[in-house]
Amino acid sequence: MADTLEISVPTELSDIKLEQYQEWVKIVEATKDEEDKEDFLNRALIEVFCGVSLTDIAKIKATEFHKILGVLEETFSKETNGLVKRFVIDGVEYGFEPNIQEIKTGAYVDIEASLVSWDNFNISMAALYRPITRTRTAAGVKQYEIEDYNPTDEKSLVMLNAPLDAVLSAKVFFCDLGMELSQITLIYSEGEMKKEQDTQQKKILEQSGDGINQYILSLEEMHSSLMKQHPYHYCKR
Repeated sequence: MADTLEISVPTELSDIKLEQYQEWVKIVEATKDEEDKEDFLNRALIEVFCGVSLTDIAKIKATEFHKILGVLEETFSKETNGLVKRFVIDGVEYGFEPNIQEIKTGAYVDIEASLVSWDNFNISMAALYRPITRTRTAAGVKQYEIEDYNPTDEKSLVMLNAPLDAVLSAKVFFCDLGMELSQITLIYSEGEMKKEQDTQQKKILEQSGDGINQYILSLEEMHSSLMKQHPYHYCKR
């Protein structure tokens, strides 16, 4: 009697780990210039997110294969409802930095440096989410405190298991925050330009404004392309 292949298909973004998504992004990047890649990417979807080898995928009935793709498409079509502030990994509860405006310089530098690359995003997650040390309720609002930031390789590796809904929400949060800060800077620069009478100084400010515009554009592209990287765009039934 043939062995039955049991496949666990994630139905929520929280069922998917950052490490899996990082692997998927590498596959997409490696094949971006190739033609006729659809079948390969569909198989890669199931391999990465369902933990099934390509050998076993070849044994799956076509009808079941497309059903799995359908479930994955539905999963990645879901949106996170705002910033995910808390999650659990191996019995430890992690909380998002509760006072982001007063985040320590070391944590901010690590977040900013690794934010642009999916390869290193677990470093950002380790700076943003740290073990909760204390919880309390004040005026009916649940609050928590987290560990001080003390980065180690081990802590960054733990975040490879961070749930994807938290990961995506954190990335979108910082894209939005960066765009807001850039818009404020741009408005300020434009106001200064109108006041400035000296030609040379005005030229310098205009050049600065061009740089800010480019930065905003890059953030907008990052923000809009975030969802385009989702695996469901390669699910063809």
